[in-house]
Amino acid sequence: MQLKSKKIIILLGPTASGKTNMAIRLAQETQGEIISVDSRQVFCGMDIGTGKDKASYGNTPVHLIDILQPSQRFSVASFQEQALSLIEVLHTKQTLPILCGGSAYYIKALVQNYTFLASTKVPLHIERMADLPLEELKKEALLLNIDVQEIDKVDTARRLFNTIVRFIQKKEGTSYKTNPNRFNEIEYKIFYVNIEREEQRKRIIARLHARIEEGLIEEVQSLLQRFAVNEIEAYGLEYRWVSRYLNGKMSKDAMITKLATEICRFAKRQNTFLRYMQKENIVLFPVTDTAQFLHSARQFLQT
Repeated sequence: MQLKSKKIIILLGPTASGKTNMAIRLAQETQGEIISVDSRQVFCGMDIGTGKDKASYGNTPVHLIDILQPSQRFSVASFQEQALSLIEVLHTKQTLPILCGGSAYYIKALVQNYTFLASTKVPLHIERMADLPLEELKKEALLLNIDVQEIDKVDTARRLFNTIVRFIQKKEGTSYKTNPNRFNEIEYKIFYVNIEREEQRKRIIARLHARIEEGLIEEVQSLLQRFAVNEIEAYGLEYRWVSRYLNGKMSKDAMITKLATEICRFAKRQNTFLRYMQKENIVLFPVTDTAQFLHSARQFLQT
């Protein structure tokens, strides 16, 4: 496919929504290449827990997967820099970049042209708090000496995480600003997979059991042999709760039940953030299945 201009397709969605398969279908049809928008798939050895499903890509090139070790750092600033470079390279080749994943904040930073100063990087242990539920975040906020009244004002995990980030940045005298000149040559359309909540819950539970059968526990066990427990648990969800099971802190059944609950909560937060993006005047187009997505993407690419 020859691109008529510097266009990209962005496909977001909560976990277990089927977005990766949709992106692969579009890439196969257009000879495009996929750029992963995922905060954990960048790390080697974290395959089953992050749902890389590398075999499903076939001959479709995919970028920003398996580029770092779990002990290394990857931030929204890192994503923005590398994604922009990849988009530029693909456009030079007249190849369609397809950005696909669940880390919607990465896309918000990209399309709103965030410019990160060198000193704005949030410490890794803070960055990895993004997946924690509200009650655990409150404990972390207290440990950072954030004012109790400030903590009590916040009613969602996402807002409290942002409060923690602002606290760290203010403490270190850092901030970010936007630069209106970085992204304005790129034409983009953002789609998101709109999946019914009960269907999503069923998929999450079925996928969790499938991943345990595929070797999720063994994967976490292997990581714990090479990296510190706190490094692995910091990645949240599968890595936190399976680590606790392996360390004898809970039974296998309790781990599976807790993990299913936390993944569903995480998916709910992902959907909440997508709604927040829309309130920020970022236009998102809902799709419910592959056929609808492909049809809408074709229309955008042909204009």
